[in-house]
Amino acid sequence: FIFSFETNKWTKVDYSNDILPESRCNHSAVVWDQHNKMIIYGGWNWNDSYSDVYSLDLETFEWKLLSNNIDCNERVRHSSAFVPFNDKIGMMIVVAGEDKDMYLQNDCYFTLIVKEEENNNLKMINWDQLNFQNSNLRLSERYAHDIIFETNSQSIVVVGGYAGDTQLLNDFMVMPLFDLFDLNLDIDDNNNENQYGNIINDVKNLNLKWKCCNFNGNLPDPRFGHKISLSNNQLYLFGGTNNWMVKLDDFFSVDNVDLLVASSEDNIVANDVWTCAVCTFENVNNPLPFCSICTAEKN
Repeated sequence: FIFSFETNKWTKVDYSNDILPESRCNHSAVVWDQHNKMIIYGGWNWNDSYSDVYSLDLETFEWKLLSNNIDCNERVRHSSAFVPFNDKIGMMIVVAGEDKDMYLQNDCYFTLIVKEEENNNLKMINWDQLNFQNSNLRLSERYAHDIIFETNSQSIVVVGGYAGDTQLLNDFMVMPLFDLFDLNLDIDDNNNENQYGNIINDVKNLNLKWKCCNFNGNLPDPRFGHKISLSNNQLYLFGGTNNWMVKLDDFFSVDNVDLLVASSEDNIVANDVWTCAVCTFENVNNPLPFCSICTAEKN
């Protein structure tokens, strides 16, 4: 389906070919804006989990199977982000989730996505695992979290999720990728396979790290199944499910995300605070149901 912000209507898409992903849920999807392609990975159909990767051309609505590697670890209820390096090459990063046996994970995998020179198709170059510095600060195991790539600070941001044993999270974790952008990620027009191998080895040799952002003031309630997005350097958080399995319709924001996540400290102390975006936009005087920030500020 496509939503039009001009007509405020949804339109069902008719695909232009017969190569279609199997029906699934709890997969992830990213978009390479420059080439107008959506890429999906993983998920399950309540019986089987998937490790396949498809791309969808958002102009022709043609699907293409990029990988059906059954040796790759299937992943469910994970989150993914796309990191574009230039017009020829980008990277899809998958963070945490559940494996095919429904065990929680906190690992991170990546795959190179390459634009083929002779046509407008994409090519996927294997999966491999990102390595992290030995540190006490690690991403906790989780699923049904959400992540974004913040371009100005070149960082992955992870918010919330389900950590098992009925424990929900409302943390704000940051993975800086500026060391990644210092690598030579250019490829020539021959798309030599050795080039891809060299890039993958360089990425694997990096020792990345996680940072934790600590906010002043009240926080959104712990939750899973929510969504986050960026606009005009503000991060927005909407909805999800809380500890009482209540489906939420609250809406929060935090300002100056690029300055926030660009801090050199492992434990970041934020000057900005979470605010209720509904109150900000509509000047609501009464607290929203199940909104921890609205209720606390009203009291």
